Amino acid sequence: MKKIRIWDITKTDKGCQFSIGAADYLQLKEPLKKCGMKLVILRKTGLPFFMFRYRKHYSFVAGMLLAASLLQIMSMFVWEIEVDGNSYYTDNVIVSYLQGNDVYVGCRMSKVMCDSLEQKIRKDFDDITWVSAEKSGTKLIVHIKENDGDNVAGKAKSPSDIIASSDGVVESIVTRCGTPLVKKGDEVKTGDVLVSGEIVLYNDAKEPTDSCYVQADADILVRTSIQYENTVQRGYKCKIYTGKKVTHHVINVMGNVAELGLIPADYEKYDVVTEIGRLRLTKDFMLPVCAGRRIIYEYITEDGMHSEEEVTQILTDNYENYLNKLKKEGIQIVSDSVKIDITDVNAGMSGSIHVVMPFKERRSCDVRTVD
Repeated sequence: MKKIRIWDITKTDKGCQFSIGAADYLQLKEPLKKCGMKLVILRKTGLPFFMFRYRKHYSFVAGMLLAASLLQIMSMFVWEIEVDGNSYYTDNVIVSYLQGNDVYVGCRMSKVMCDSLEQKIRKDFDDITWVSAEKSGTKLIVHIKENDGDNVAGKAKSPSDIIASSDGVVESIVTRCGTPLVKKGDEVKTGDVLVSGEIVLYNDAKEPTDSCYVQADADILVRTSIQYENTVQRGYKCKIYTGKKVTHHVINVMGNVAELGLIPADYEKYDVVTEIGRLRLTKDFMLPVCAGRRIIYEYITEDGMHSEEEVTQILTDNYENYLNKLKKEGIQIVSDSVKIDITDVNAGMSGSIHVVMPFKERRSCDVRTVD
């Protein structure tokens, strides 16, 4: 049994038409002779036939070999660094750190040791609890997970107290570490110590014998007020686009930028929109070439004046965005009392927002000894 594979079989007026592999075609001679059939080749397709057809086009063959060599060489380098999972630390911070450790766009893939890179990042960034670096194609992907607690600026490694960041009334307090100095219902002033980082040790006679100092840790909710103020100018400059524009094509090859444009943009006032992307063969096989365009739009300005309805809507939208920002920070909105004042020149919204918010501000402990 020869197991000859054929596909795309169709019936024609002169017989049948089908596709067959080159190796299987050579095995058809004996069956065709036995059956008294004749086989006609209509078309040859595939890379071997393509290369054979152009075997005497030396420049074409040389170009193909050169392109294959260039792709092989480019696959040996990192052409894009992607950071995933970061929130507090920006992409620029992580990429700059990697550059300081000789990992940058254009470095050799073989120089990137993912295991040691992960250890360095965990060691140098206290708020990054998990790191995974992987090489995919010509891309280096750094997956990170940050600590869900306070941000870096709010953390203290040395012994510290938790203090009141504003006046208010304690709504609730749950202390995990340290000595609480307030309880629910107590009024506090700005700067008051709510949870002390000092823990006094007593003997059996209830006499203080020694002290130890820790980083105070507690969940404290305080009912307080936030003063809000926002001002909007009624007069503004209105952009009117003239419809004139100039397009320049941009090519960036390994950091070398070339801008191709025959017409200079001789506009007094204009906006620039840049559309540029990195060339790639596959999703992760990036090339060291970026291409795109810069579109320059001309505009003129005219003086405009917001109506009372418009400034009221702007102030209202700004206020709603501010409340949403507070909610994302874990602040509960209890009530508010704001008003809008509009004059011929500007409009403003001001007032108080009554909230229940967590207090996390820290201050170093005053270390002392117990006599």
